[in-house]
Amino acid sequence: MDLVFETYLLAPEASDFPIVDSPVWIFGKSYSIHYDLEELRRSVSTCMWITYRKNFPSIGETHMTSDKGWGCMIRCGQMLVAKTLLLRHLGPQWHWDPQNKDQGYLKIVSMFADERSAPLSIHQIATNGAMLGKPIGSWLGPNTVIQAVKKILITEPTLDLHVHVAMDSIVVKSEVRAGCLAEHHGQPRSLPGRTDPRWKPLLLVVPLRLGLSELNPVYIPGLKAVFESPQNVGIMGGRPNHALFFIGYAENEVLYLDPHTVQPAVTIGSKIYSTEEAADETYHIQKPGRMNFLAMDPSVAVCFYVNSESDFDNLCTKLNERFTSSVGLFEVCESRSTFSSGNIASFIHSGEDDDEGFEILG
Repeated sequence: MDLVFETYLLAPEASDFPIVDSPVWIFGKSYSIHYDLEELRRSVSTCMWITYRKNFPSIGETHMTSDKGWGCMIRCGQMLVAKTLLLRHLGPQWHWDPQNKDQGYLKIVSMFADERSAPLSIHQIATNGAMLGKPIGSWLGPNTVIQAVKKILITEPTLDLHVHVAMDSIVVKSEVRAGCLAEHHGQPRSLPGRTDPRWKPLLLVVPLRLGLSELNPVYIPGLKAVFESPQNVGIMGGRPNHALFFIGYAENEVLYLDPHTVQPAVTIGSKIYSTEEAADETYHIQKPGRMNFLAMDPSVAVCFYVNSESDFDNLCTKLNERFTSSVGLFEVCESRSTFSSGNIASFIHSGEDDDEGFEILG
């Protein structure tokens, strides 16, 4: 069939994605809009879509029963961690469907329930954010969200995940290794799902500022390189006044999941009843949002999941190779003493837990 004619036939059905001949990239995997549309939708729906909720138990002493208007970046952080935990504990071949009752999946989704006892709930993240100087009900920047999540994961060793935040646009390999080696954490030599028993699986977060008030277009090839990395688990960011979780791109458009939908708080349980199945479906969506790269807010946090030391070394090598042909987003060096600033994105950082220069309102 003539390609132009085939594209015309597909256009109404594939309106949720741009009709392009070049690959569509989602979490480091490429798809053809002409031949892989259902697989592409399945990849999007497998990622948990976590949004504003209402009518949940109040957070702390605030009497707040909804996070509408202030919890969007927390929800983006939850989507990032959920994607990472699904990879860590279920693997890259696992996919969600409405009838799926996988106990590993149900355990993970329960950790994000909107209740005080859930370890990765908005209750826990907001409370930990308050300990970091951001009162419950105030908007949290992405750095505060990640720092709060990091504190929580330290108290949840069964999740077997180490978080490293690479500040100042520098990934220092020796510092990452020190945090991920199992001996450093006193972990057993082998845990289920590890490809390297010495290495504690890593969520690597690199906060960046890619322009002053607008995204500088010279950084777009670097962002595309991030989305094409097999280790990529999304980018926390947004457009001005609107936090979003970016999951991939198609030509000049970036694809995202938007937390700005208010849904009732739900209980999924074991998915024995139809009401629980319906509740689970509120955490998944097939259709991503999309917008031009240039509409992105310049403050972002690029994120990677790394399951072994060799995987980490491969990520660093591949990104350095891509960044040599374009403006690099960040620098990778072996140690602080070997760092030499190049043409990398700048990040204004004035304190260990400061969102200054790395903040999107909304």
